[in-house]
Amino acid sequence: MVEGTQTGPRSQALDKLKDAITEIVQAGAAHHEAGRLQEAEAVYRKVLEVDPNQPDALNLLGVIALQVGNPAMAVELIGKAVTARPNIADMYNNLGAAHQALGQMEKSIACFTKALDIAPGNATATTTSAVPSCSKAKWPRPRRASGRQPKSCPSTRLRGSISATP
Repeated sequence: MVEGTQTGPRSQALDKLKDAITEIVQAGAAHHEAGRLQEAEAVYRKVLEVDPNQPDALNLLGVIALQVGNPAMAVELIGKAVTARPNIADMYNNLGAAHQALGQMEKSIACFTKALDIAPGNATATTTSAVPSCSKAKWPRPRRASGRQPKSCPSTRLRGSISATP
């Protein structure tokens, strides 16, 4: 969509369209958070038909790609989202997780570092960047507390914020 500082009827129409797209993406996110990935994917793809560079839809569709085991597609989609809106830490966290799933650790760490640059103290970036690689992690031997090692790495969860602002 074309951004501008126009006023008048055209500007009002663009604002209404942006608001409508935001509401639609939020509906998709509700499906996504409820685990209805097919429904969420369909919503995000409809948004991208109207606005192919809509960052929230690209980001969240990328998260779905990562969740279903397609990290290469996740990198492509989330990468486009980051290009469209480069100031959102959660998008860099998601991109970092996708690179991590591909074993691209340097790119992954760069993304988590960027997320921390944007939002210092970002808990997701801090904890995720500390995990060297889910598939190759050498977990420390358990100490007194539980006596058990983690069964798996932290799961991919929906990370992202939806906003009408670019």
